[in-house]
Amino acid sequence: MTTSPIRAAVPSYLEGSYNPRRRQSWLGNLSFTDYEQQLMTQQEASA
Repeated sequence: MTTSPIRAAVPSYLEGSYNPRRRQSWLGNLSFTDYEQQLMTQQEASA
């Protein structure tokens, strides 16, 4: 078996099982989505 079918299956697996709204204590109890949005806002403000 080559890695091509596995590589093709990873994005759909992550979409189905990964919860981007789950809060992370190491991000100050922000979700990855909220943290990324906050980071982008800070970068835009400093530009």
